[in-house]
Amino acid sequence: MTGRLVLLWGLTEHFCGYFGLWLAASGRLQLPYWAMVGLTVMAFNGSNWIDTACIATNVHNFPQDRGTVVGASHPLQYPLPALSLGF
Repeated sequence: MTGRLVLLWGLTEHFCGYFGLWLAASGRLQLPYWAMVGLTVMAFNGSNWIDTACIATNVHNFPQDRGTVVGASHPLQYPLPALSLGF
């Protein structure tokens, strides 16, 4: 998949998940508990696709600095594990 397609997939999943949660929270849509959990997982998983597209694009655009790109962007995306592991 190309970077733009991965980014579009992540944005779509992110939007659908959070929009569904907003519809349920505002009372416009009645959903069972398992559907709310599914929308939450969908919303959070969308950001993983977006992060993957950003890292892959940066690694592709800066091949001589791959280690720096991944090393600099990883703690920004996942700060708590990076801080607890000392990276």
